[in-house]
Amino acid sequence: MGNIIKEQKVKEQYEQLCNILPKEVTKEQRKQIDEAFIIAYKAHQGTLRKTGDPYIVHPLNVAEIVIKKLKLDTASIIAALLHDVPEDTNVTLQDIEKTFGKEIATIVEALTKVKEEIPWHQPKHATIFQAFLRNLSKDRRIILIKLADRLDNMRSLHAMPRSKQLHIATETKKLYVPIANRLGLNKFKTELEDAYLKITNPDDFFTITRKLDKTIKQREKEMDIFIKPIEKAL
Repeated sequence: MGNIIKEQKVKEQYEQLCNILPKEVTKEQRKQIDEAFIIAYKAHQGTLRKTGDPYIVHPLNVAEIVIKKLKLDTASIIAALLHDVPEDTNVTLQDIEKTFGKEIATIVEALTKVKEEIPWHQPKHATIFQAFLRNLSKDRRIILIKLADRLDNMRSLHAMPRSKQLHIATETKKLYVPIANRLGLNKFKTELEDAYLKITNPDDFFTITRKLDKTIKQREKEMDIFIKPIEKAL
């Protein structure tokens, strides 16, 4: 019964994803997205995340971030759905290229090559890792999808063992936050930093959150006062 409910939730999540697809997506592109989902769904079937959700939930989440937060193209949506397939399943990059073409296979391959095992705690290696990611930005979509991947992983970090939480949170702070900042992705940077603080110093996080919640109405009022003259002038 539990598996049936989980599968139903996956179906509903994919339907929700389809509902937010850009209007520019053609019927042919929609078919490709459907095919990418089916391939990823079958490839990851039987694998669970630490949260207990089917693994396919993660690629769906990444694809949603790619659409809603990053406004990327169809190739990026497909790559987001497939980004863990070559590394974790029997589906190869050659299979992906045969089905979706060289462009998408190249993006997926680059995402697969981004290894997390670099000893980032050493400043020299952190710099090397950041430079590596920036080099990937010859196709900017690669680094953006990788940031979306990390953002979803940070959102589900609570399900990890404490030692793993601290490792991933610190890695995110040292490597991914500076990259998001350099790219001008302030919302990404802020959410990643918040997630880092919540894991590494939960007392401070919740103290700050409570204080902000208490002053939200006043801050919104002050923001309205600030914005109205600008709106009028524009």
